[in-house]
Amino acid sequence: MPQDYSDLIDEQNWATGSDSPFLDGPGLQLLNGTQATAYARIRKIDSDYMRSERQRIVLTEMFKKAKDANVSQLLKIVDTVLPEVYTNFSNSDMLVLAKDLNNYDLVESSGFPFEKYEGSLDDGLSYVFADGFNNNVIALHEYLFGNSTYSPSPTVDNIGNEIYSKVMR
Repeated sequence: MPQDYSDLIDEQNWATGSDSPFLDGPGLQLLNGTQATAYARIRKIDSDYMRSERQRIVLTEMFKKAKDANVSQLLKIVDTVLPEVYTNFSNSDMLVLAKDLNNYDLVESSGFPFEKYEGSLDDGLSYVFADGFNNNVIALHEYLFGNSTYSPSPTVDNIGNEIYSKVMR
């Protein structure tokens, strides 16, 4: 395993108080939460695009596993996870969604921003930057809400200008 992975396992073990082992080698693995988080966070062995692909893999596999869970397991997941998530869904909203989980499918996995380029900041790490932040936010509103008349707020303008000033030094 790459050094970055073992560092991340150690970091996750420290942060969660767990004692998850390192993986023995490459190949298909059944990961616990600490191992999956470390795998999804690896960033020094390839690119930010590959890191986000690892994150999508982990989320897809979690979704598959949740679809195989029974009602009792789903209730436990909702009770454990929901306090850690910022959402306007209530526990009862989540339970209504969870009871129909087997009717849901992941049909698309794409990333935001839609128009992007890769670059770095002073820390030397690779990042993905929006190529035209406002246009990307407009496209996101169209994608998520079907809203083709959305106009970015002054807050969105300010965020876009701040990103542009940091990236285009």
